[in-house]
Amino acid sequence: MILVCRDSFVISVRDLKGEKIAAAPGTNPYFFHLSALRNAGLQKGDVDIIPLDHENGRVALVKQKVDGWAAVDPYCAYEAKLYPTPFV
Repeated sequence: MILVCRDSFVISVRDLKGEKIAAAPGTNPYFFHLSALRNAGLQKGDVDIIPLDHENGRVALVKQKVDGWAAVDPYCAYEAKLYPTPFV
């Protein structure tokens, strides 16, 4: 799941082109993110992947330091409960 800021213009994976995405390299959400990019016709180099662990990725999204976050439970469930956040 890729979460984006509530006020983000991003409504599809294609909209992530050129944006900063927090992801923990080597994790399932990271590989899901890469797969989602490929399925949308994008490549890894089309986005700026910011290597952050899950908790710091969540914090970066909340503080709007990144445009998206390759999320994992329980962090994404917690985030969605506190701050209804769109996902793509």
